[in-house]
Amino acid sequence: MAGESSLAPALRRELAALSDRERAAGAKRFFKVGPGQYGEGDLFWGVAVPQVRRLLKLYPLEPEEAVSLVLDPVHEVRLAGLLSWKKAWERALKRGEEERGRQIVALYWQYRTQVNSWDLVDNSASILGEYARSHPPTLLYLLAHSGKLWEERLSLVATLSLLKVGRWEETWTLARFFIDHPHDLIHKACGWMLREMGKRRPDRLEAFLELYAPQLARVALRYAIERLPAAERARWLAYKERG
Repeated sequence: MAGESSLAPALRRELAALSDRERAAGAKRFFKVGPGQYGEGDLFWGVAVPQVRRLLKLYPLEPEEAVSLVLDPVHEVRLAGLLSWKKAWERALKRGEEERGRQIVALYWQYRTQVNSWDLVDNSASILGEYARSHPPTLLYLLAHSGKLWEERLSLVATLSLLKVGRWEETWTLARFFIDHPHDLIHKACGWMLREMGKRRPDRLEAFLELYAPQLARVALRYAIERLPAAERARWLAYKERG
């Protein structure tokens, strides 16, 4: 298999040894793996995220070595591969290794269909978001127009990395683009990113709500205003109802 090494299979065996049947059953319910649900068919071993992170410290995989993990059918193994890429990306960024960073982004883009759950998206989206800080946000807009749930969420969550350095335009554009989206996981991501925008630029959140609060799904609006004072939250909810 592409990217196979001695470390990747060993890490997978360590993850398998941590399997917890009860926790796996709970994860299947939480991530909605039943027929017709958004996580249909996903497999879980019941390994906690902190356990995955601890193992990654013992197995310093090169990005190419982690490909086999990202391609794995087991959720926690894919998570390990993606977190490995994130660590490698952050390391390359810190060292100023631009070419290595581009290689990691290229791997992430090539295997993006494996980023196929909201937690996998949320734990790895910064790879593309931080890349977009110094490059045109073309990849984010391609994801947004893909028509694929996880790629759409990825485009939104990646803007958090841009918000952290004062760029709010991409968040505004994508929240507006997805305003009529049918899935609550996109509405929740929109609300979350709008809330983050408001923490840094309250004027931009207010301007967005003035224009679009009546059109926002209720869950998106509630997420967006959750850190505002109670009176402000009540005002925006009433504004939505009047609209």
